Amino acid sequence: MVSSQLPSSASGWSDWFDSNYEDDMPKRKVNEEFNHSLLHLRSGIQLKKRKTGKRESIIYNARTRYCQYNELMSPCFKDVSILDNDTSKLLITKKTKNYGQLRKNLPNEEYSLDKLSTELDLSILLTDKNYFPCLIDITTYFRKLASIYLYDVFYSGAVPYLIKFLDIKTILKYVNLNKNDYDLLEKLNIPTHEQTVESKIEINNSFVYHHSDLKPTVTKSQIYHLQLESLLCLTQIMSEFDTRISIVYEATPYFIELLKCENSDIFQQAIWTLGIIIEECVEFRDHMLFFGAMKVLVNNAWPLASYSLISTRSFAWVLSHCFKFANWEFVKDGYPTLCDLLFHDDEQIQTDVCWAFSCVTQIPGTISVVVETKGILERILHLCEYSSNTTITDSALAIISDITLMGTEHEIKALLDLGVLKVLQNTLFHTAENTKKGSVWIISNLTGGSQNQIKEVIDSGVLGTIVDYLNTQDFEIAKECTCVISNVLNGGSKDDIKRIVKTYDNVIEALVRFLEVKDKEVLGMLLSGIEAILKVFNIDKIDVEYNLLIEKMFHHGVDTKIQNLLWHEDEEIVKKAISIDLFL
Repeated sequence: MVSSQLPSSASGWSDWFDSNYEDDMPKRKVNEEFNHSLLHLRSGIQLKKRKTGKRESIIYNARTRYCQYNELMSPCFKDVSILDNDTSKLLITKKTKNYGQLRKNLPNEEYSLDKLSTELDLSILLTDKNYFPCLIDITTYFRKLASIYLYDVFYSGAVPYLIKFLDIKTILKYVNLNKNDYDLLEKLNIPTHEQTVESKIEINNSFVYHHSDLKPTVTKSQIYHLQLESLLCLTQIMSEFDTRISIVYEATPYFIELLKCENSDIFQQAIWTLGIIIEECVEFRDHMLFFGAMKVLVNNAWPLASYSLISTRSFAWVLSHCFKFANWEFVKDGYPTLCDLLFHDDEQIQTDVCWAFSCVTQIPGTISVVVETKGILERILHLCEYSSNTTITDSALAIISDITLMGTEHEIKALLDLGVLKVLQNTLFHTAENTKKGSVWIISNLTGGSQNQIKEVIDSGVLGTIVDYLNTQDFEIAKECTCVISNVLNGGSKDDIKRIVKTYDNVIEALVRFLEVKDKEVLGMLLSGIEAILKVFNIDKIDVEYNLLIEKMFHHGVDTKIQNLLWHEDEEIVKKAISIDLFL
C-alpha cells in the first residue's frame, strides 16, 4: 500500500518511489512481439498489457540519482495510484473526474497534482544537477496516473511540460549530452558552439548546442526514456476528443519530428500516436499534412519502418489514412510509397493499402494517375480475384467501380483489356453479399457506357449470371441486376438486344415477374427494357420472332401486370405502361 506521507520536496521523490511502488521495467527486447506491446489497439487508445519474463527493478539512489541501467527500458503498463486502497475504490466506483474530489482524498494537500506538475520544469536542472532521473520518475508517474484519472492529469498543468519534453532541442538547452552520444547531434544536424566558432559560420534562427558546467550531463538513453514516457502519457490523455484538440495543435511539429527518431520504441509509438490523430479527425489530418507530415513519413519514417513487419503495418495504416478525403497536393508525395506497399505479401498491409487506393480514386483527377501507374491495375485485379480476405476484395472492387464510373473511355478500356470481366465473373459467385453487389454495380457501370463496352459485357457471358440474379431473394442485388439489363436493352444495338433475348430464355420471364415490385426506380428501368425489346422486334408484326415474343410475354402475365400499372401513382410509369400496352 502506498505511504500516506508524500515527499515534502522534489528531492525526496526518488526515495518515495522506491518505498511505495516497485516500478518493474522489463529490459527492451529485440524481438518485434514485445515492441508491439508499446503500440495502441486500433479500436481505441487502450494500452496493451503483456506478461514478460525476468524483470529488473530500477533503483534510484537519492544521493547521486544514478540510474543503474545503461539502456532504455520499455515501460510495463502497471496502474498505480497515490491513494490508498479504500480511497481508490471509492473514486473508481463513483467514476470521479472532478479534480476537486481527488484533492480532498490526497494524503498530503501540499503535493497535489497541480503542485507536482511544476516539478516538471526543466529549469530545475540548472539548480540541481542530479534532478534528471527524478524528472523521469515524475513523468512516469503522470503517465501511469493518466490511465486511471485522465482528466485530472490533463487539468493539472502537466501537459505543456510534457509537450516540451518531445522536443529534444528544448531538453538540450538545460542538459549536457554525454560526449559518447554526440552522434545524436550529427543525426539531428545540430551544430555545437565549438563547431560554429571554428568554422566561423553565422547561424541565424537555428539551435546551437552549448556545453556548460552549470548543466547536468545525461546520456541519450535517458533523454529517450523521458521522451517515451511523455509521448505515452500524452497519447493516453488524447483518448478523449476534448483533450486531444489542445494537444494536437500545439504538439504537431514535435510528433512529426519524432518520426525521425532512431529509437525503435519512440518511433513506433510516434507512428501510432500520429495514426490515432489522423484516423479520428480529417481536420487534424490536414493540420498534420500542412506541417509536412507526408514528406517526413516517406523520407524518414518509411526507411525505418521497412525493417520490421510490425512497423511496416503501422506505417501502412498511418499512410493509408492520409489519403482519405485528402487534397492531392498534400499527399501526392506519398503515392509512390503507397504503390510499393500494394505489392506487400502481408494481408493486413494489403487491406489498409487497398482501402487507401479506393480513397485515391475518389480524389478528382487521380484516376488517370492510378491507371497510368505501371502494374497497379494488374495488382488490384489480382487481389480482387484471389484474395481470401473479403475486405481486400471489396476495396479492390471499389477502386474498379470508381474507374468504370468516373473514368474516361480510354481508362475503362485499359481495365477491359486486362480482363476485368473475367475477374467479375468469379466475384459474382462470392459468398459475401456485398461483394456480389459490388460486382453487379461495376457491370452496371460498364453497360451504361458505349456500345463497345456493352458488346464486351455480352461477349464475356456475365449476363447469364445477371439474369439468374433477377430471381434472387436479395432485393438490393436484384435491383442492380435490373439496372444492368435495362442499360443493355436501352443502350445496346438492335443486334445486341436480339442476341440477349434469344440467348437467355429466362430474361423475359425475369423482367415480367419483377413488374410486381413497389420500387419506382426499378419499375421504370424494367418498363424501359421491355419497351426497348418490343421496339426492336416490332419491325414486322407478322414476323414469327415477334409473335413468339408476345406469346412468351403473355404466358408470364405481362398483360395483367401492365394493366395494373396503368393506374400507378407515378406519371412516368403510367406513360411507359401505356406505350407498352399499345405494342401488346
